[in-house]
Amino acid sequence: MKLKSTNLFYHVAYWILVIIVLTLVFGLSWGNNLAAFYFVSMLLPIVLGTSYFFNYFLVPRFFLTKRYPRFALFTFYTLIVSLYLETLVLLFSFIYLTNFGYDSMSPHATDLVLLAVILYLLVFIGSFLLMVLQIREKQEKILQLDHGHDQGDRRYNNNRYKM
Repeated sequence: MKLKSTNLFYHVAYWILVIIVLTLVFGLSWGNNLAAFYFVSMLLPIVLGTSYFFNYFLVPRFFLTKRYPRFALFTFYTLIVSLYLETLVLLFSFIYLTNFGYDSMSPHATDLVLLAVILYLLVFIGSFLLMVLQIREKQEKILQLDHGHDQGDRRYNNNRYKM
């Protein structure tokens, strides 16, 4: 089973919503929406990459094919790489957004555990939404096939009684 969502609108709308919500949350926490937007913009490629790698590579290739040990191992690797990349974002935000002023950074921006929770919360929300969309698409296909099957039965019965 391939996981895919062909509607680009859902992807774009979801990530725009993520940017807005995270900017508002960090902006309210820091008191500076512009710095929060820059910080979220630097985190976004990591969140995007992790989310799409998890949802479109790991889940279909390992989880849905019931290769759970490999799925767990590669999920762990993904966690380590994404946390490393988040640490790099923290380093760059320390350099560029605060001009080496650690005191001027929000405590929420330097909390790696909080950032990891946010990252994986977004990944799992994306997984959930993807699964909901796919279930809805499958149900629509089943209804179409069932409707077509009913029409075929009626045609068969009508032709059988005409003979």
